[in-house]
Amino acid sequence: MNDDFKRRWNLRQVESGVLEGDALGEIIRRGALAVQADAEILADGLCGPDTVSQLDLDRDPPQSDVPIPRGRRADIERVYGTFDYEESEDTKGAIIIERGWSRRNIVKVDFFNGLYTYAHKLVAREMAELFEAACLKSGYTPEKIWSWVPRHKRHDPKAGLSTHAWGISFDVDSAKHRPHTTDGPLFRYPAWAKTFTDANWTWGQHWTRYPDPMHFQRTK
Repeated sequence: MNDDFKRRWNLRQVESGVLEGDALGEIIRRGALAVQADAEILADGLCGPDTVSQLDLDRDPPQSDVPIPRGRRADIERVYGTFDYEESEDTKGAIIIERGWSRRNIVKVDFFNGLYTYAHKLVAREMAELFEAACLKSGYTPEKIWSWVPRHKRHDPKAGLSTHAWGISFDVDSAKHRPHTTDGPLFRYPAWAKTFTDANWTWGQHWTRYPDPMHFQRTK
């Protein structure tokens, strides 16, 4: 049973009068407490504007005029937000991002060919649209794509955070596009990468110190 059906089913109970009075008030109180705990805001059981803002009912968030920042962390945070995190004790380079930030910002991205990933809500639509355009223009459709991975760069705990931690980058067919190589499909179908670079996304292949052809990120 999907979430949209559940929402509409519950709404009909309210509209019909089946849920009213003390029962409705108690359900709202308990729901508010759950939302507040999940978002790590003041848990008072009152469904005020701060609590409502955490519901993220806008399933198609506005993405027009979202600036493309430079790749420095301070610039990235100004556009995509900041978060607290803790280091993993047993997985090298992995981090655990605060639940509230992840819940507010990370959304599912469905691609035209049935693939999906999770990414920042401010890049999700553009990522999907450019992916489809790149496939149609180039004749190459990746078999795998993934975006949000909370971690440090190259899984090195001493390095800075990867743009994957914000969900503003993605890797395609990683097994076919290893760092420092130039023999994968992206090189045989250059229009694919060009679709993203023309939209001012950065292609990791253009990095001097660590050419990474599988990687694309929404920074300049």
